[in-house]
Amino acid sequence: SSSITAGIAGGRVFTGFAGKTTAIQSPGFRWGLLLTFVPALAIIALPLDTFKLLVLSQVCLSIQLPFTVVALLLTSSTKVMGEFANRWLEKSLLIVTASVVIALNLLLLYQTLGGQF
Repeated sequence: SSSITAGIAGGRVFTGFAGKTTAIQSPGFRWGLLLTFVPALAIIALPLDTFKLLVLSQVCLSIQLPFTVVALLLTSSTKVMGEFANRWLEKSLLIVTASVVIALNLLLLYQTLGGQF
């Protein structure tokens, strides 16, 4: 179910970044859906250990998360968000969250590469 959700989200993001309509019937949405869904389907179809695939998917999410959190800092810009920009409290919490996520990912990377803590 998460693969389907990711595919739909991928279609929306793909068409949104392209400045096209996000309607499900649009060709851009369908391309985004395919670009997100087909690799996931291919991985599911491989005869691999599902536990290892689950761990691999969590590693990929862990690598991606700092990029998403840092991108949210753009929501603090009144130039980008106008009246909906984050105030100082939200921006402060976002910076703390981003710092913790990045620090934990660096620690994970250090430990993965054989470092001891």
